[in-house]
Amino acid sequence: MNCRCLVLLCLLSLEAGAEIRWTGVTGNGLWADPGNWENGILPGNADDVILDNSLLAADYTVRLPDFAVTVRSLQVVPGPFNAIIAELPITNLVSSASGSLAERALTTTGNGYSLIIGRGAVFINASGSSSGYSLRLNDSLRVDNGGTYIHRTRTGHAELVQFLSRKTGTENGVFRFENTDAASIVSLSGRVYGSLQLSAAATANGTTTYSASGTNPVIIRGDLALEQGVSFAINLDDTIMVSGNLVMNNAVFNMASGNRSSVLQLAGDWLQTGGAIAETNLQQKTGTILLQGSALQKIQCTGGVTDSIIVVLKNKAGAILQNPLSLPYILKLDEGILTTSTTQLLTIGARGVVKADSSILSSYINGPIKKIGLANSYFLFPVGRNGSLRWLSLQNASGDITAEYHPGSAYAIGNTLDPALDHISKLEYWSLLGESATVAHVGLSFNNELSGGVSDLASLRVAAWSGGQWNDAGNQATTGAASGDGSVVSILLNGVGVSGKFFTLASSSSLTNVLPVLMEMQWMDQKLDRWFCNWKVDGNPEADYFAIELSGNGLSYNTVAEVKAIRNQQLYQQVIPAMWKSGFCRIRVINRQGSAMHGDVMRFGQSYPDVQEVSVLHPAGTNFIQFNSDRERVVAMQLLDQGGRIIVRDNLRLHPGVTGYTLSGISLPPGIYFLQLKDKQGQVQVKKLFF
Repeated sequence: MNCRCLVLLCLLSLEAGAEIRWTGVTGNGLWADPGNWENGILPGNADDVILDNSLLAADYTVRLPDFAVTVRSLQVVPGPFNAIIAELPITNLVSSASGSLAERALTTTGNGYSLIIGRGAVFINASGSSSGYSLRLNDSLRVDNGGTYIHRTRTGHAELVQFLSRKTGTENGVFRFENTDAASIVSLSGRVYGSLQLSAAATANGTTTYSASGTNPVIIRGDLALEQGVSFAINLDDTIMVSGNLVMNNAVFNMASGNRSSVLQLAGDWLQTGGAIAETNLQQKTGTILLQGSALQKIQCTGGVTDSIIVVLKNKAGAILQNPLSLPYILKLDEGILTTSTTQLLTIGARGVVKADSSILSSYINGPIKKIGLANSYFLFPVGRNGSLRWLSLQNASGDITAEYHPGSAYAIGNTLDPALDHISKLEYWSLLGESATVAHVGLSFNNELSGGVSDLASLRVAAWSGGQWNDAGNQATTGAASGDGSVVSILLNGVGVSGKFFTLASSSSLTNVLPVLMEMQWMDQKLDRWFCNWKVDGNPEADYFAIELSGNGLSYNTVAEVKAIRNQQLYQQVIPAMWKSGFCRIRVINRQGSAMHGDVMRFGQSYPDVQEVSVLHPAGTNFIQFNSDRERVVAMQLLDQGGRIIVRDNLRLHPGVTGYTLSGISLPPGIYFLQLKDKQGQVQVKKLFF
């Protein structure tokens, strides 16, 4: 009787199902060999199958049989340093139509995640069936981060992705298509993927086309990757939201193949090697790449962008080019800064335009921008620097022109002025470089505070550098108002872009348009227990007074003292109230017309390093360097680029405490630079700076 009960209990246990693990004892990798399984028993319909490394420490591959298999669940979960592959082979031809109850190559019957592909695991569906579905999952599929599902078959996948897990920890789980035919349809509309990869690796000639259509949004929580030989054509009337990167390797992405316009909303980087992003419809539909991340987005594109593809920047953190980029149609600057350089140049095609709101100072091109194919036309270059849009426009221009804004004194180009000009800007100038000269009206924007005080539009001028001097380029028209924002347009000029390469704001009167008092140096020092603010200006008579502003957090400032400007006096000093032992200080220059400008922020009262050190603070995106010294000392300073070329050389007197220094009249391409300081004893310090 006891034996009969024991047998009955064993039968009930088997009927109820159990966890069965792979041992791989036989060593042939075959699912259908009982010798590869725990206790030498093949998994049954009610079993939870676990492919892990608890009984076999090595990496391994499991090949499912050519007949139908049913289990309650299947988990492929390698150990931390292992890899496991489960493969449904091409020799398995078992499949059934959608909605059919007929058997399939692999069926799971359990609830919850009945197929789990863990980190380091790969499940390859290489079913040889040409139709229907080879997998039937009772519930959902979970592909964890680091796991991969490969669909290398003609059988369907829509039922699988319909229930693809959205659980935390699956954002970068890969769903990979390896189409075996010349063309395949991807279930995209309304779907949610982890990382989506489209590959041509399984085709005979290494090329394939994927297509998708629909009217519902798509969410890709990881990367969207288009591999070599892939052509991806969509006819989607909604947005593909990609939380990761767009990764293209010699692939073609057709963003509007039919009568619908699509948007690729990208939160990560745009990484395109070769290939092209295009649209091929005849219904005036477009594709839009919307850069809308929360961190700085990299654009590393060595391929083409063609046809009517729109690029929109809507990211407060901005974007940066890491390769030259040519855009054929529309660039729209909704929010954020796009950083370029002479080697990573942005080019706008012959029929291309840039759309930017001139009232949004925080959206602009930080670096050069080239416009090609001008034909007696108007173009606005939304250039800027240091947090502010400072646009330039051309009217009636022809040819190819590269424009850039430079936040520095125009006197750095030259100090000889046309007799018709009284003074030029000490804050800013623009450059225009053309492959051939053109005639054009040049329009320069002004901002009262950023331009140092524009008090009278009638005497405001455009100055053009040509023939070794700054020439009066006139004032044909103005927009805006004095003490506000606006622009001034030159007369029709010859030689723009060749003989006339530099332009700046100027004034025909000594009594108007300060443009501005230049803060040559500023520093903080401490005497006994009191802090002193020191500054040196260029002696411009238009300064009325200086306001000393202090802040505890570097964000909100209050005026604590006002110092009257004295004609021809250059050096000033103001004691800081005794209660202020540390904080932030800035100097505001108020001109006689009431306009104002701020000097750079200086921090004081923080602890200093060892006496042998001079600490350096360089606020990102500025030409300002702050030195913290324990004592007064004279140092020789050199700023070098990565190639060892000397950019700036100067002798500095560092005061005890904080000394500020501005790199005037230069514009540095973004990159790494080295600041070398050498004192009288020959001690050398080298600091790495990022511009």
